[in-house]
Amino acid sequence: MTEFAQRVNFQRALQGEIERTIASLPAVETTRVHLTIRRPGLFVGEREASKASIAVGLHPGESLGRQQISGIRNLVASAVEGLSADQVVVLDSSGALLAGGSSEVAGGQGLLERDDEEARLETRIRARVNELLGRILSIEQFHVSVDAVLNFDAVHEVSERPLTYGLGGDGLLVRKRVNSSDSPNGNGVSESQEESEFVHGTTRAEISRAPGRIERLSVAVLLPPALDERQVARIRSLVAASAGIEPERGDRLEVSRVGRHEGWQTAPIPATELDAVPDEVIVDEVLTPAEPMRDRVWVWGLAAALGLLIGVIGAIAMQSRPRKLRAEEREAVLSKLRGWLAEGGTLS
Repeated sequence: MTEFAQRVNFQRALQGEIERTIASLPAVETTRVHLTIRRPGLFVGEREASKASIAVGLHPGESLGRQQISGIRNLVASAVEGLSADQVVVLDSSGALLAGGSSEVAGGQGLLERDDEEARLETRIRARVNELLGRILSIEQFHVSVDAVLNFDAVHEVSERPLTYGLGGDGLLVRKRVNSSDSPNGNGVSESQEESEFVHGTTRAEISRAPGRIERLSVAVLLPPALDERQVARIRSLVAASAGIEPERGDRLEVSRVGRHEGWQTAPIPATELDAVPDEVIVDEVLTPAEPMRDRVWVWGLAAALGLLIGVIGAIAMQSRPRKLRAEEREAVLSKLRGWLAEGGTLS
């Protein structure tokens, strides 16, 4: 057996063992593993990194979490020589990319990691607001919705500027030399030459911003209609402080009052009135309760009365129709008619 055949058999066996291990997970139904194992080159530095691709088929209704996907990637990376977890690509049965490949962003975070980080932030903010409102309202009287957008761009900024020294900003005087000499004509006039050496300094600042900072935050709060404007304004301020709303960043906070079985009408606030509200998060629209549905009960009563009237008329019409005779009744009527005709014939 040649060396190439041995290498192919080893790779197939390794892929089969990894497939059986991944298929033993509770949520996984089927799996396929493809390995690209590095081979040593002729020269130093020509050794390419190993790669792996994994396609998993899940049971109906099952899904893989971020930790499970990360565990699968690390499992395969540990089983293959020269393979790192970043070089492992995971797909689901529909072909959607779960981890690896182009989904990796700066810092090694993929799309799933980004979604999970945003979900954790939204859950944390929602829990703080719910705890705050739960001290003054019951849990059935309000609802909180949070949407967070994080920026995962890794930014490294370097700024450098010169430092100014001295009165005129010429720099720091290091050396000064003055040369003087008499005039060769002997007229008593002397000449002098001055040389000054200055040094200029620079300041350098390097700032690295880690990925995952908040780019935009949106919070919506639904309150019961029994609260007045003063109470709603106070709750709005508390929610803004609890959620960390920053209007300069583009954050948005919406606080509305509406009941479970009531509609609402939108009434925009003029810009002049919004500017006059101090230290509060601006709400684009104020929701006012619409006409209650109980005012329209008379329409339903009229419709019911009309239907009842139509039913009574139909019943009377059905009763006024002649009833059909049974067979024995018809025979009795016919016998009486024959007798009458016979008696009439005798009289004539």
